[in-house]
Amino acid sequence: MLKVLNKDTLIAKSISALNNVNKDWYANALLYDITKRSDAITFLVIKDRNAWIYSQKDKDVKYWNNTLRKIQ
Repeated sequence: MLKVLNKDTLIAKSISALNNVNKDWYANALLYDITKRSDAITFLVIKDRNAWIYSQKDKDVKYWNNTLRKIQ
């Protein structure tokens, strides 16, 4: 995807997608991959969207909003 869209555009679109119930889980995984976030090991424990919503979504969304919006 980075060959088609630049990194900043992809990050912005992914952050927006975190508010869409059909795209949030995928957008979060994509943000982890793009940014090489060090705690991506979370995906070894959280195997699906429902588990992510229950245990991690709020933390991830807060992290992306606080961290990535500052660098754009």
